[in-house]
Amino acid sequence: CFALTSPEAGSDAGSIPDYGVVCKGEWEGKEVLGMRLTWNKRYITLAPVATVLGLAFKLRDPEGLLGDKEDLGITCALIPTDVKGVEIGNRH
Repeated sequence: CFALTSPEAGSDAGSIPDYGVVCKGEWEGKEVLGMRLTWNKRYITLAPVATVLGLAFKLRDPEGLLGDKEDLGITCALIPTDVKGVEIGNRH
């Protein structure tokens, strides 16, 4: 399922407040390059039965880990629904 709609911006992708920041972190004992995400979506069709979400958000790289551009624009990531922090409400 695809997660675009936010309570603040509706389905206007250019106005979504959801964002990700490119960062270094640790995963399974190794240093990795990843993203920290902050998001709040609603009306995600079939989310209660999905195993993965296609999440739309604005991506930033303030430390230049991917290059010299800080604002990387709107992108999507596949997020497993069983990841810590993902909360899915009832089907409507």
